[in-house]
Amino acid sequence: MALSRLQKLWRLVFPSRPKKRTRDKGGDSSLLISSNARDAIVQVPASAHDLQGVQEAPKPSDPPVATVQAGPRKPSIIESLPAELLFEIVGYLQPVVPSPGGDAAWKRPHSFSNWWSYKVPSATNQLPPREVQEQYLPRDLLALRIVSKKFYGVCLSFLYSEMNLVKLLSEIREEDHPIATKHGKHVRTLRIIVDHTTEILEEKPARQQLILDILKLCPNASTIAFYYGAYLEAQPDELAKQISDAVDWTNIRSIGVYSLAALGYSWRSTSPSGSLAMLNELINPDRALSKQIKVLDVVMEFISMEVYNTIRSQFTSLSALTIRRSLRFPNCKIWDFGQQHIWRPNTNLTCLQLIDCLNVYSGHIPDLVRLFTSLRTLMISACGDYGDTPPLPRTKGWSKNDDALWRQRLPLDQLYIEHMADWEIVAMGEIPTRTLVAAGLAPKQLLEAFRTDSEIFPCMTTLRMEAAPPELQEGTLSLNPNQDGASMLTDASVIEAVCAERGVTVATDAHWLVFNQRQIIATQ
Repeated sequence: MALSRLQKLWRLVFPSRPKKRTRDKGGDSSLLISSNARDAIVQVPASAHDLQGVQEAPKPSDPPVATVQAGPRKPSIIESLPAELLFEIVGYLQPVVPSPGGDAAWKRPHSFSNWWSYKVPSATNQLPPREVQEQYLPRDLLALRIVSKKFYGVCLSFLYSEMNLVKLLSEIREEDHPIATKHGKHVRTLRIIVDHTTEILEEKPARQQLILDILKLCPNASTIAFYYGAYLEAQPDELAKQISDAVDWTNIRSIGVYSLAALGYSWRSTSPSGSLAMLNELINPDRALSKQIKVLDVVMEFISMEVYNTIRSQFTSLSALTIRRSLRFPNCKIWDFGQQHIWRPNTNLTCLQLIDCLNVYSGHIPDLVRLFTSLRTLMISACGDYGDTPPLPRTKGWSKNDDALWRQRLPLDQLYIEHMADWEIVAMGEIPTRTLVAAGLAPKQLLEAFRTDSEIFPCMTTLRMEAAPPELQEGTLSLNPNQDGASMLTDASVIEAVCAERGVTVATDAHWLVFNQRQIIATQ
């Protein structure tokens, strides 16, 4: 898709022009002269006969060929556009890299390579597969910047808009720090591994000081993501304060604090001390960030009740909130009677993602949707506790009642559910959504949910499921140990028939994002 965008942009830069036809003085052979030639004279034979003659040495008696020297290139239509519009157009060539509020909550940062430090794999330079490294490289921008000086200046701000401090100390010192010194004003997104797990203990203070120096060189950053390994800081609060003091918070709108262990599948009981201290520093009232921050990601093993209460009561300007694994409080479900008053309405919140949180009880999710009236995208993945019990069943015809949720608010654009039991799907069925994405679960669970309550998910027009893998179609693999491949395929076809009765379109283009069925079974 990016290549086609570049091709379209190239046609605007160099619009096709009629080619000039000229003849040599003898009038025998016809040559085409391209009017787009800039540095050299382009001569293309007009026929196969001429093509054969090109390989022969010219005869002394042949008359000289008339040539046409191209003049200076005129500015194209796109180069004449206003600067703001030109920046917006070129911005579409920038690769989409995981950031807070999106898929950063399940993407590890080690694959985010700065394009200026990318090295082609060789026999002596063994790197991960190239597609892992190259998918975020701004190839289109690198190609466009050589078109003209104007495009070079435009592309410059995009090429250096993201900086990933995810490598070892020596590489950051030699490659990234000089770039920050020269182009730090262009940086808009920073991803930082504060303590790299493979560095020796003696190098960590030098790494932290280098990070502080680079932060001061990037005053225009608007998005910042902090990653912490398992290292326990001796003075985590002091380091968090130093980092906060080094950041220019004027333009910061998106923040993410991540534990590298929580991003993987390591079930630690405590979060790294550095990530907890950083989060505490961000919610500090003295920083006055509660109304400024629009996007917040919290990915760690555990947070305190104080932090939890502050996020849901004070950060009411958020447009996107992601919490992964952090809500693990005993006897404290997300919408219990004693918890409801702490939640504050937020008319700005359009995206909510809750992942692997014990306190997120599926029966309470409709109440959150009712609270956040502007919510458009909701993701619930692997939430709930093993001791959770199904709520009381809804009476038949509930969707036609005046107090039905779909009559009180607009439907969601998309509801994404991943790894949950059939009764949990039914419990969330009161939520109105146009598109339901079901991944990381067996078709039997979804089918049982529709059989239990045929009215679930009012306003749904599209159901997206995972396609059956080839091994499953052959009957050699089952995602669910208690169900063979043949019955799973049958359930999938029955789901299509049930949806057809409701006028719902079924697609099999969904894919699990955080957990698939095999990973969950393996951790039990």
